[in-house]
Amino acid sequence: MFLVCFLMMACTAVQAPKSKVPRLKDIEQDGRGGWIIMHLAEESLEVTGELLSVSDDEIVLLTGGGLFRYEQHTIDRARVVIYNTETAKFGLWTALSSLATVTNGYFLLITAPLNLITGAVVTGTESKRDNYVDFPEDGWPVFRKFARFPQGMPEELQARDLK
Repeated sequence: MFLVCFLMMACTAVQAPKSKVPRLKDIEQDGRGGWIIMHLAEESLEVTGELLSVSDDEIVLLTGGGLFRYEQHTIDRARVVIYNTETAKFGLWTALSSLATVTNGYFLLITAPLNLITGAVVTGTESKRDNYVDFPEDGWPVFRKFARFPQGMPEELQARDLK
């Protein structure tokens, strides 16, 4: 029962595709923008991709289909995931190390609960880490900080030049 709870906690964190955003420890060396998930109001459409730039009136994304520009007034809500948390890893380690306490014999009565409590605290703390910003709660200027080009798109830049 406890193991199921830990695995469920590991799934509650806000995540982006693994290869699209860095881990927290790698964020300073990673040159990509955050992973954005936008909901377009009029079309009831969800669009995802790398946030390239945020200007006063438009958002520029890089998706699998190329470079796209969206006017800000067409966006109902959005979320930028800045980095992926390690929640799943901590939940897995808690589950495995709890199972390993079987080798402790009678000390299992002490070590198993201690392991579960410690794992729950660590996994819960990691799952509540703010690794994203939301629109409209946070304004577009906050999103600009997490774009690949926070000062605007270079005019000579082509979609084929981006990786």
